[in-house]
Amino acid sequence: MEKSEIAILIPVYNEEKTILKIVQNVKSFATPVVIDDGSSDNSQNIIKKNVNFYVLNKKNSGYDNALNLGYNYIKKKTSFKYLITFDADGQHKIKDLKKMIYFLKRGYDVVCSKRIKVARVSEKIFSFFFKIKFGSKDPLCGMKGYRKSKFKKKKKYSIFNTCGTEFLIYATFKKFKIKSFYIEVNERIDKPRFGNILFSNLKILKSLIIIFLKQNEIKS
Repeated sequence: MEKSEIAILIPVYNEEKTILKIVQNVKSFATPVVIDDGSSDNSQNIIKKNVNFYVLNKKNSGYDNALNLGYNYIKKKTSFKYLITFDADGQHKIKDLKKMIYFLKRGYDVVCSKRIKVARVSEKIFSFFFKIKFGSKDPLCGMKGYRKSKFKKKKKYSIFNTCGTEFLIYATFKKFKIKSFYIEVNERIDKPRFGNILFSNLKILKSLIIIFLKQNEIKS
């Protein structure tokens, strides 16, 4: 596996303090593909000067939509064979990225990281029930790896409009080869981009309910 075969998908929203370092670090192992979701700081200028593959949103559309743009861009307009999602806020560590690449090299179709400590109460509840039903812990962790040939098999994301958790359920039903491993995350250097705590918790719990109600749709 050559590093030119691996895309590191990085969604960005006002991450001027961290994005350059993240891009420089991942370039040693793979090719960064950056989706800027309407940043109002200097993020877009940094991206244009330092990244070859990028998409710039004119307005902020949310984390899920930014990921969706990235997934579609990589599927339709690039020849990468592997895709790894990686946060732009500095929380994910390069040593864990190297582990993820290692497991993809070993033939796994989907590789999931799972945090040793989960911050939000709603994420703990989500992970508990998801583990019971689908066998995977911490499906909301932002760092995941995919074999593109498997990733392309699911044509439509009807529940959340992005890959992530929905594809993990799909991969479980289809009996793809899945690997997970624990990671420790760094502390953010500034405030999160998901909004206030109450809104974030409600959004996550709503997603859990939708998954259990519509899991049959995810299989297709």
